[in-house]
Amino acid sequence: HYKYKEIQVFIYRAPTGLYQNAAAAELTGFDFDFNWKATPELSLVLGGSYVHSKYTSFPGASVYFQTPAAGCEAGGLPFPCGNFEAAVNVTGNQLQNAPKFTGNASVDYHHDFSAGRFGINAGLTYNSGFPFDVGGHIEQPEYVLLNSEISFAPSGIDGLRLVVWGKNLT
Repeated sequence: HYKYKEIQVFIYRAPTGLYQNAAAAELTGFDFDFNWKATPELSLVLGGSYVHSKYTSFPGASVYFQTPAAGCEAGGLPFPCGNFEAAVNVTGNQLQNAPKFTGNASVDYHHDFSAGRFGINAGLTYNSGFPFDVGGHIEQPEYVLLNSEISFAPSGIDGLRLVVWGKNLT
């Protein structure tokens, strides 16, 4: 359980961005890790975390709102298009870049042959998604990643390991 006061959050402001002071935030959660060497050749890993995060006080947050394209012109007169910024009370919103749940699992297997060591590994990662901005308008949706590799280390050459790997196979 964490309580933060006067934390800084990143606010995008063209062309770069700036940091704004948020009054207070709170995070409550847990995490776990489980490692099991099932056999001398097989290892299993499981881990995860749950975090409930919220701004407990953030009354003047700089938040962007999208202007609908249809409202850009009326009667031939130009109106602002794109996004506009406003100071908004985001107290109670989820903290930016803080997913509620993340998890991972992996299997690692290797076997020694006379020619060398053959290995295979597969790992799965889950992220429940999170807001990129304090207003919660731009979000990273939930995702799953699958990574895997196959390796061979010849017994006659110390330090050499050949690997074929794939990342984000989903």
